[in-house]
Amino acid sequence: SSLISPTSTHFVIFFTTCSVELQPAVAFFHILFGFLKIFRIGITSDIYPPCSRKQRTLFCLWHPIIKFFFVHWAILDCLNKMADSSLFENFTLGDLISGNGITFNTGDEFSPIEDEYLQMEDFNFNDDELLKLINMQEFLDDDEVVEDCDIPQSVGIHFDKIKERMDDLIPDGKIKKIIRQKGVGSVIPPDCLVTIKYAGYFDGQDEPYDSSHARGKPDRYQLGVGQLIPGFELAIKSMKKHEVSLFWVDFDYAFGELGCAPLIPPRADIIFLVSLIDYLDNALVNNFENLDIEEKKKFHNVKDNVVHLFKIAADGFKQRKFKQAIRDYKKILNSLDEAELEDSEDEGEQKKLLTRAAQNLAICYNRESMPRHACIACNEAPYKTAKIHFHYGRALIRMGEYGQALTQLEKCLALEPENVFAIKEMELANQFEEKYKNIEKSMWSKCLGLAKGKPRGEEEYEQLATSLVQTFLDDGHIMRQPLPEGLVPQAEKAIRRQAAIKGVKVTSHTRYGKEIVYLSKSNYV
Repeated sequence: SSLISPTSTHFVIFFTTCSVELQPAVAFFHILFGFLKIFRIGITSDIYPPCSRKQRTLFCLWHPIIKFFFVHWAILDCLNKMADSSLFENFTLGDLISGNGITFNTGDEFSPIEDEYLQMEDFNFNDDELLKLINMQEFLDDDEVVEDCDIPQSVGIHFDKIKERMDDLIPDGKIKKIIRQKGVGSVIPPDCLVTIKYAGYFDGQDEPYDSSHARGKPDRYQLGVGQLIPGFELAIKSMKKHEVSLFWVDFDYAFGELGCAPLIPPRADIIFLVSLIDYLDNALVNNFENLDIEEKKKFHNVKDNVVHLFKIAADGFKQRKFKQAIRDYKKILNSLDEAELEDSEDEGEQKKLLTRAAQNLAICYNRESMPRHACIACNEAPYKTAKIHFHYGRALIRMGEYGQALTQLEKCLALEPENVFAIKEMELANQFEEKYKNIEKSMWSKCLGLAKGKPRGEEEYEQLATSLVQTFLDDGHIMRQPLPEGLVPQAEKAIRRQAAIKGVKVTSHTRYGKEIVYLSKSNYV
């Protein structure tokens, strides 16, 4: 009983919050501390009367010393661990030293609603795991249940039993439903864009005839436009966000009397296991489109529409549909540019939204290997934030403009000194700049006949050109690279020839009255 003390509570707290590497050591010292405590109790009482005064003193000193080092070491490790998180952002040193102190809630922070539910977007289940998720055992009668059985029961065998436990979703009873996990919020709008994962089973089959889990990613469908069979769409329309449900759909609401040979048999009833991951409500967009021209220009209407368009564009980005996201962000920019502002408050809000849209547009352009367009988007941002400077610098690196890229990244760091991504991009820019400067020096040395004092021949120009063009092609991060200025005609001719052979474009651009020649990859626009 001597081990059950406030110190044991301390141990639990320290053990769960300290770093994984230190947990064995913390456990060891806690056990040692417990034994020393027992020894101290025994030695200072009449349990062990033969102990000498010196032995008692020694044992009694060990206990507080070990306790001091154990507790303070654990506290320091916990504080060091928490210092890397955002835990200290919401209080001051005054809070720590105040009389009332402060309470820490350790562990990861989650949204109180969103993340307490099963998130299926990042999980793909195999056939057996799907059957376990359906949990067939609960549909069996008591005398049919196999105790401690890890083997999934057949869907087909218990099709009728599943229906008996389901509730009718529509009056004629040809679509039934049972909820496996409750959702959040209200039932989704009838014409929204849904993100789901599902598996569909025919009667008597253990493997799904169709499964987004097998494809490895969720599917997205627009409701109300005929993309889905009627029963499946009605089932989804009954769900809430994060809900997981099991549906039985009669063949009349599925593929009908004839089915769809060879995959879909005639008169095929279907069971669907559906997880509704997310949805986007298109009603706001539709309402905006129904406004008259003058109402569409009012900023408060534009703002409501733009907020929803941001969600649609972000959804396209998550699906890696970058061109679609580009169109959505450009639509946002156009809507904001045409909005009629009533006061300075509207103007400030407009500039914030324009900056956000321009920044996201630049990200999409960089993902699509369109750095020149990314630069244009960054230039159009009203507020030059750290993120704008960062994506501007990243685009300039891809264009071979290393000096300008470093300037933008330095501006980013001036606004966010701890931005490690900007530091990495600066290192990358310096590496490319140094590499191509060394190539340029080598070319100059050889073109001028300074290398070993020998005149240059056509073959050596070809070797130089081949090396330069191949190096450029091998740099997957670079889309464009300027040629060294003042090359002799033979060297430039050789570079153009090798570029044509390897499918590299040679373009020129006049800047400050000076023509600069670039190597550009075929997909650079």
